[in-house]
Amino acid sequence: MENSMLNNLPIDPLIIIAGFSVLSLVLLVVVIICIVKMNKLYRRYDLFMRGKDAETLEDAIISILEELNELNVKDRGSKDMMKQLSKQVKSSFQKFGFVKYNAFKGMGGNLSFVIAMLDDNNSGFILDAVHSREGCYLYLKEVEEGATEVLLGGEEQEALEQALGYVKRPTLSERLSSNVRQGGEGKEKSGSGEQSIEIPNSERKKSERMKELRRRQREAELAAESRRPSRDYGEDEADFAAEEDENIKGEY
Repeated sequence: MENSMLNNLPIDPLIIIAGFSVLSLVLLVVVIICIVKMNKLYRRYDLFMRGKDAETLEDAIISILEELNELNVKDRGSKDMMKQLSKQVKSSFQKFGFVKYNAFKGMGGNLSFVIAMLDDNNSGFILDAVHSREGCYLYLKEVEEGATEVLLGGEEQEALEQALGYVKRPTLSERLSSNVRQGGEGKEKSGSGEQSIEIPNSERKKSERMKELRRRQREAELAAESRRPSRDYGEDEADFAAEEDENIKGEY
């Protein structure tokens, strides 16, 4: 009967048997792959659950989440601190330029100097220290966004441009070579008789005071000779002028 059923089929029975054999092989391969994957997953699960039960695993997950929350809070605090530090850095002086020079002729050593200090917005101040034989004088000029309300001198403008980055500050070797050239030019001028010496204000004032006292002394002598009654007054004024003259000579 079975042979009659197989014979009645329109397809060759061998083809049907071969098809079922191929399908069985495919299913066997799929089963093997699934078993391999299950073994890998089981090993991972065993490694993850090793030494842990359900309760301890839940506690571990909760502690990890709490640590993540703490890290998030610290991260936000760090970001706020970085923003505050960034604002402080922008408002602090971070650009500078300075120039050394001789304020008066006949003085060497470049004892006078100009310092320009600017923040991130190019605002700050310019400090000019002028050194003379009488002393040192400081002048402060305010800078706002790279500009000033008052006119700047040559050295002050150079220091400001250095701070703004418009002019590169000369190196030590360049400054030394410039000083050597200036010294050579000064020697040539002194040899040719073109050197000029500026008299300080204090010396000029003393000289003017001496001339005034001598003029008063001469007037007092003339008044004493022309009018006898006013001799005492003229002598007193002459004595006072002579005393002032001696005091000034003592200062020299």
